[in-house]
Amino acid sequence: MSQLNSRNKVSVHNLLSELRETINVNNREVGSPLTKHKVVLIGDSNIRGYVHKLKPLLKNNYELYSVIKPTATTNELKETAREEISRLSCHDVILISYVTNDYEANNVSLTLQNITDFIQRNNQTNIILMNLPYRYDLPNSIAVNRVITTLNRKLKKFVKALPHTYFMETDNTRILFINHGLHMNKLGKQLVNCQIVTFIYSILEQKKSPHISLGWYEPHNCNYPTQEDNQIISVTRNSSCNKKLPVTRSDDFYGKFKNYKTNKC
Repeated sequence: MSQLNSRNKVSVHNLLSELRETINVNNREVGSPLTKHKVVLIGDSNIRGYVHKLKPLLKNNYELYSVIKPTATTNELKETAREEISRLSCHDVILISYVTNDYEANNVSLTLQNITDFIQRNNQTNIILMNLPYRYDLPNSIAVNRVITTLNRKLKKFVKALPHTYFMETDNTRILFINHGLHMNKLGKQLVNCQIVTFIYSILEQKKSPHISLGWYEPHNCNYPTQEDNQIISVTRNSSCNKKLPVTRSDDFYGKFKNYKTNKC
């Protein structure tokens, strides 16, 4: 088990290094300083401290806000930061990590409905929906995590149909959680922070090549041919095949079939 955990840690560190390199590449690129971006984090206690860690990773033209409600459910989404969210535009992002306490099987349909209502009501901006983290703090964590996996799969399928919404999958490996099992440890939060920044850059820092418009080129002294100038050119094809004489038929071609009798079965 310890060897498996060590291999998982190595893969996590490799992924973390790749994400940091991607972030550094984006930060070195000079963007438009006039474009201001707002990032609003909405969630429960799992996202506590994320704003403080995300600020050094993002460019200076990004403003971050967080709305944290511990032990909250998606029922409170519709009343969360309504005034602030209404002022967001297509240059901004909302990140939702709000469903840690909506894992019960009988609440799955209600959770999906609450998230659907929130997304459809705020279609003026970009929305990143994080997957549900696993719950390793419960006695029946195996059964609960199966329900969470099902809900994550449904959320991912639902998000594909919405152009302004994105689904961010985070790693739910046990080594990324504290011993208690509810929240992520330092390594897990570092990985999620880098994933968030990379995801935000992929949405708002998309490189779009400028369109090249070509004017109409009209060559000088160009006389287009008229209908009278057109000539019909006949081309003779020389075939190397032997020509066969045409088969001639007599005038009474059908007469030779008069005495023909068919055999009936």
